[in-house]
Amino acid sequence: MQIISGFSEVLHRELMVSGHEHVSSTNEIAFSVGGVSAKMRTREPIILATGDRIAVCGEFGKGGVFNAYALMNYTRGVSASCAASANEILGVIFIIFGAAFAIVGVGLLFVALGIWLLRENKKMKAAETMLHDPHSRDASAGSAA
Repeated sequence: MQIISGFSEVLHRELMVSGHEHVSSTNEIAFSVGGVSAKMRTREPIILATGDRIAVCGEFGKGGVFNAYALMNYTRGVSASCAASANEILGVIFIIFGAAFAIVGVGLLFVALGIWLLRENKKMKAAETMLHDPHSRDASAGSAA
């Protein structure tokens, strides 16, 4: 997990809406920070404009794009995070459901999915914590490697 900071350049925004009776939306933004191509996806709006001074925390994914799990926008005084308590709840439910049906075999898939959800959410919360911890931010600010 690393922190990259600098000035942003917004490259692309997308709002994805899904559902019929119960509608949910996901916001995705592609941007660059400190010369690094990055992307972020959250349920909440991501407040970011070209020229904003920001710091992001996450990790590089396939293709060299930085997956931002948390963002701090110093210019506008706001932050965004991918972490969601719903993922924790869903992860625990999947593990319990999977354990109950482990004898059938399909339950093991639910256990694995539940563990994956909890692990991913923990990683996203850690990114958010790193951005809000001044010692982590100072030690990693401006680094892209």
